[in-house]
Amino acid sequence: MKTRKGISLAQLGAALTHVEQWIEDPASMPAGRPAHRSTDLDQLNGSELRKLLTTYVGPLAKALHADIPKVQQRLNDWMDVPSRAEATDEQLRDVILQAAAWLADPAAY
Repeated sequence: MKTRKGISLAQLGAALTHVEQWIEDPASMPAGRPAHRSTDLDQLNGSELRKLLTTYVGPLAKALHADIPKVQQRLNDWMDVPSRAEATDEQLRDVILQAAAWLADPAAY
């Protein structure tokens, strides 16, 4: 479910059970980010790539115990641009792969 609207009581109960498990063992929480290959990313451009990159910011901040603005700045620094709006498609593809690597291995950050 993408929103709580229309969720059944059983689904809500299952979700709360998962939250309790994740609180007890944060490592058990799924990252929720599919692995991306550069060939898959080649099919995306501009706003699609920016939108995909945005999905990594929150999970990265959580995994790295860092503030979201710091993670966003680090991603921009990786691309060597002041903002994502100024990044080329190739820079965005590169940073998405890097964000996925950092999410898979936060110590590499």
